[in-house]
Amino acid sequence: MSNLLLLIPILPLIGSMLVYILTARSERLHGLSGWIATAAAFASFGVTTKLFLSLEHGHDIAATLWTWFAVDPIKIDFA
Repeated sequence: MSNLLLLIPILPLIGSMLVYILTARSERLHGLSGWIATAAAFASFGVTTKLFLSLEHGHDIAATLWTWFAVDPIKIDFA
């Protein structure tokens, strides 16, 4: 489940890197860059939709990267 959470920001990032690499090297590929960016955004949306639909009533998806602040009775996690 957490692997799918990582795909949500990573897919558009990979798409933007591909667009930059392709358009920096060739002027002919500018038309393809729009398709790549759109596909990356839709793929990220698809992963988000899949995760949303897999939620059961009253449950949530949580991924804790690290503990940001911890004092004996209080623990605040990042993400």
